[in-house]
Amino acid sequence: MKIQLIKLIKIIKHKYLYIILFVLFIIIGIYIIYNISSIEEGLANNLSINFCKKYEGKTSDLDIACNKLTTKNCKSSNCCVFVNNNKCSAGNSDGPTYKTDSDGNKIQIDNYYHQNKYFNNN
Repeated sequence: MKIQLIKLIKIIKHKYLYIILFVLFIIIGIYIIYNISSIEEGLANNLSINFCKKYEGKTSDLDIACNKLTTKNCKSSNCCVFVNNNKCSAGNSDGPTYKTDSDGNKIQIDNYYHQNKYFNNN
């Protein structure tokens, strides 16, 4: 029995070793990729929180800073909104902080993104 078991192990090692190693390699690769994306999400959330804290109580400065964000960062931010698919402004889930332009004219807000959520006002 013991000799048969040893022979079986040798056969498996010779015939299936590469298959087993390949499958393990794939599993480890998937695990690493999944964890890297989780780490990136955590970093993005921390950066967004720090960005918002930096401008806490300074909505005018925040609005200027939001205007400089990329579309992706604006849409995911806690304190900025991407308005009408063309401008990043200070805001929250209720929409942009400033609802008028510099001349006091009301801004038409059709839609906006806040924390990657789409809000439609139509």
